[in-house]
Amino acid sequence: MNIIPRHRIEIRFSSILFALLFSRAKKIIQFKGELERYFNHQVMFLQSARAALYYLLRAMPQETIIVPAYTCKVVPEAGFLAGKKIIYVDIDIHTFNMDVNDLKVKMKPDSIIIATHQYGIPCEIDKIAELAQKNHCVLIEDCAAAFGSKIGGRLVGTFGLASIFSFEFTKVLSAGRGGFILFKEKALYEKMKLLFGKELHQPNPIFMAKIILLLFLHKIVTLPVVYNFFIRTFYRKFGFSMDQGEIRPYKDELYRYSLSSFEATIGLLNLKRIDDIIQRRWEVAHQYLQGLNETKGLGLPLLPRHSFCSFMRFPVRILSRNRDGFYLRCLEKGLDLGFTYTYSCSKECRNSLLAASQVVNLPMNSHLTDVEVTKIINTMKEIVEAESL
Repeated sequence: MNIIPRHRIEIRFSSILFALLFSRAKKIIQFKGELERYFNHQVMFLQSARAALYYLLRAMPQETIIVPAYTCKVVPEAGFLAGKKIIYVDIDIHTFNMDVNDLKVKMKPDSIIIATHQYGIPCEIDKIAELAQKNHCVLIEDCAAAFGSKIGGRLVGTFGLASIFSFEFTKVLSAGRGGFILFKEKALYEKMKLLFGKELHQPNPIFMAKIILLLFLHKIVTLPVVYNFFIRTFYRKFGFSMDQGEIRPYKDELYRYSLSSFEATIGLLNLKRIDDIIQRRWEVAHQYLQGLNETKGLGLPLLPRHSFCSFMRFPVRILSRNRDGFYLRCLEKGLDLGFTYTYSCSKECRNSLLAASQVVNLPMNSHLTDVEVTKIINTMKEIVEAESL
């Protein structure tokens, strides 16, 4: 029995081969120009979104950053590396984004608020921006998982002073690795340009070889004949996830490099078909929402009004006590589930801890067929209903 994998990257074999043969330095300039037209804001490339956040924070005088507790550990790591104090805010358990009411309680004037659009679900950015303005805070958007998401018809990433995006290989717009900063103000862009000119370099051949190898391996591993063996071996060795959320501030090579021409070439190819990728992901998400809507024992995400969600992941809360057992039963029936965060960055935020213990991610990519989506829905319903007997 073939297993539906948790990830299938949005990068084609043909794109990898094309980039190997035809990547040139001018591709970086072309990619930058296309993204700036897409957002109508200036763009600056790095080798990761975590590095983008680190350099942004370094450039700002505020001593404190305010972040959601349910977030990737690299966010607080970047903050600590930049010498900032961190205040953790709890999340709304239904949207997985920053709880505005908890933000009001924990707000500290003259801070930096990092508003994350988790999983591609837009946060309450208007309310957060209003609080930021009233308290003389700087607003940065974390859009690492939300390329193409909109609120009120406006792209996320265009509300704050700046925003960060990721091109990591599992993202909606993927280039293998890399990321970028989107700037609302030219003054900050020019300041960061000087900083980057001093500290960032083009990736070396060994680093690039690792990226290329990773992409090929992922494409091979997700082939049905290989994936069945791979995921069972992975689970026996690592369990749900290799990452248990230990915060260890350390500047690795992702902090030292700018984007390569190889990555820019892949990014350009994917940007040309980004509308189709996002639309198909939305269609899959819509089927999940419709098909699982009345399934007791599952907590589906609540989407904000007037929003469009470009889902990087599709989160579902398993309300039964044994998430491990639920996952194994899915695997037995040919469905693999993902686990983005099995940890909370703060032990004092109740909803964040709850999400970390309950959330699984349904497969989300543009390659999914309607037959596969139907199987995913039926498998989830079958296991939940069996547990309720």
